[in-house]
Amino acid sequence: TKYFWKKHISAEGVFNNGQEVRVIKKYFRYDDELKNIKLHPVIKELADLDKGIYEVFSLDGKILERSKIDGVKFTQGSSCSRDGYYGGIYPIRSGLSEKWFENGKLKEKGYWGNNNTTFINNLSHRKGEHIQFHENGNTLKKGKWIDKSPVGIHNFFYSNGNIEFEVEYATTNNNRQVGAFPNTENIIQEKWYNKDGSLMTPDQI
Repeated sequence: TKYFWKKHISAEGVFNNGQEVRVIKKYFRYDDELKNIKLHPVIKELADLDKGIYEVFSLDGKILERSKIDGVKFTQGSSCSRDGYYGGIYPIRSGLSEKWFENGKLKEKGYWGNNNTTFINNLSHRKGEHIQFHENGNTLKKGKWIDKSPVGIHNFFYSNGNIEFEVEYATTNNNRQVGAFPNTENIIQEKWYNKDGSLMTPDQI
């Protein structure tokens, strides 16, 4: 199956009995994201289903994401995403997922689990501790996830390394319908900090 954007190929993939197989590719759009037709096609996303790997690239070929996957949904998409009109790749992350800034520094890392659902926006969820970083390498935020929900203490940091915000979540609601996202996050307490590390007053917050 191939999709085109203004006469130029934008995505392609292979199906076997309705199931995505082998390699799925999505390209930068010519005249919108890619200005030079001589460079087209340039891979933006690639899913190697034989290896169970999903990757995202910058225009100049730098790796921006590499995730373990159980599969992907390759579809013409839906009205909620303009990308969908010319072929969308939706990864079912299941295992370690890492993302990088274009300068090569780590942006985010953590594990994901398969939701066993057909909903495009609910194919996988965070599991265990997830960490995000500022571009200078300092931690941006970190916290633990269980059953799609943040639990325990989640910390957010200024780019200078000092803590900015701390929020404590209650344990996940085991009575929630399987496969559903939480409607609300059960917050126990919050703390806000100034850039010098001092605790904010209610007026400062």
